[in-house]
Amino acid sequence: MGSHGKTSTPSCVTITSSLIGKQAKIAITPFKIAVAPVLLIIAGFDTISFGFYVALNALTPVWLQLPKKAGGIYGFTVTQNAACKSPKTPA
Repeated sequence: MGSHGKTSTPSCVTITSSLIGKQAKIAITPFKIAVAPVLLIIAGFDTISFGFYVALNALTPVWLQLPKKAGGIYGFTVTQNAACKSPKTPA
């Protein structure tokens, strides 16, 4: 007779203002981290660094070569640029 004649019902959680305050603090923490000055500086640096690297690698072939029709000596096709193969290299 551990329950002393009482039926076992699920206990109700009383929501207090302190519980809501704790949940709000937990919910807002990721946003505080996201706007931290150190994180914003590092994220901006990474964005600029990696963006420059990707743009440079995408545009360098355009700057460095002319098609054979325009008097260029390389004459790479788009497929050869992507595969890093010269026109004289057998497939």
